[in-house]
Amino acid sequence: METQEKEFYAPIIRTYNNNLSKRWRIEWEEPIRNGILTKRLVKYGFVNKGKTCEERLRFANKLIEQLKLKKKAENQRAPKKIKENILSKTLRLNHINWRKATARAYKTVTQNFTDFLGDLDPALINETTIQDYIFHLSESKASFIR
Repeated sequence: METQEKEFYAPIIRTYNNNLSKRWRIEWEEPIRNGILTKRLVKYGFVNKGKTCEERLRFANKLIEQLKLKKKAENQRAPKKIKENILSKTLRLNHINWRKATARAYKTVTQNFTDFLGDLDPALINETTIQDYIFHLSESKASFIR
């Protein structure tokens, strides 16, 4: 089962109990490297230009909207990840534990199965699909023998 990585964590307004003598800020976290670790980011912007709590909250909300729009634009520009099927992922993760010949054989079987599936989403594979693939293999093997 595939899990989705979080792209953007909701920003938080740090108001320090609405204390106007403190510097208010916006904090949020973004994933780094593998999507599990996060990095905390802080932005002050023009939040502290407000003289009242309401003004500061208004500036903070504008800053949050700008951050969300910027992040949305970055996500649209970013290349889409190609969905990796479970067989390819298993090969990638375990090939180091296998002999070279075993890894090559598994890679060949995986490639043949992927070619057989075509555009079918790997999540939709069921028992009937696997039976069709086995029948396909037996038919293609019979054509090589003749």
